[in-house]
Amino acid sequence: MIFSVQDTGTGIPPHEINRIFEKFHRVHDQKGRSYEGTGIGLALTQELVKLHGGQLEVESTYGHGTTFIIKVRLGNSHLPPEQLVTGKDYSDVGIVTHRPYGQGVVEEADHWLVDNEPHSGKPTGPEPPRSTTSSEAGSVGGIPSAAWVPMSSRGCRILVADDNEDMRRYVKGVLVQFYEVIEARNGQDALALALQEHPDLILSDIMMPGLNGFGLLKVLRSSSETRTTPFILLSAKAGEEARVEGLLAGADDYLAKPFSARELIARVHTHLDIAKMRVELEKRVKERTKDLMESEERYRSAFPLNQAKL
Repeated sequence: MIFSVQDTGTGIPPHEINRIFEKFHRVHDQKGRSYEGTGIGLALTQELVKLHGGQLEVESTYGHGTTFIIKVRLGNSHLPPEQLVTGKDYSDVGIVTHRPYGQGVVEEADHWLVDNEPHSGKPTGPEPPRSTTSSEAGSVGGIPSAAWVPMSSRGCRILVADDNEDMRRYVKGVLVQFYEVIEARNGQDALALALQEHPDLILSDIMMPGLNGFGLLKVLRSSSETRTTPFILLSAKAGEEARVEGLLAGADDYLAKPFSARELIARVHTHLDIAKMRVELEKRVKERTKDLMESEERYRSAFPLNQAKL
């Protein structure tokens, strides 16, 4: 059986053809796309086709469009016996039927609805902060009271840079009840906003068209105005190697997608607090240095008088 999917888009550059099935790889600077993906769709599709003993091929003319061709043999005689399920008992194949697809995402979103009302399908704003004490049990807004953001970092300005609109909306929805959130659709917009708005912290995706996360980080670290601004990289790449790469590039932290609302809030709050402590420490050092210099100057002024008296 052969079936194909064809588009009339911008096509794929010749030097990218051999890489489009790599996990997390995305063709950059494609002007025809309204939304950026995560770079795992084609890799996942290829794996699924291979599991069925088939082939996935691609034909593309840059500037004119792309065609994906899937070839799958009929029947199941070509498949390994251990992959076949006989009879009607599917309980041992790892399919969870009691939990609808996406239920976890819905439950996560429910935590942020006002007054924890059941999900109605209509967009609602996040729950406003409410005062709690350490003795209160349970949770508020889906977050345990002990994990709530202290007042020390609330009201700070956060710049979120991500070419995926859904991800930006999710991150903003999580943070907006505690912070002022600014959005940027790509690295260039994020750079302009960072220099203009002077955010207290920057959350940036790595894979963005034009100026990516690493490029944005490099430019901001080279500017005296933004050199010390906390910078957290967001990426679908997980694992030690990806985290080390991000940290060595100069990022303050690395957050792998998907991440929970609690983890996001905790990391943002922590780095905002660290930045405030660094600013306070630098202020104290400058004040102390100034006092020492004035003390030294007074000593030098008084020293000749002491010599004269001797």
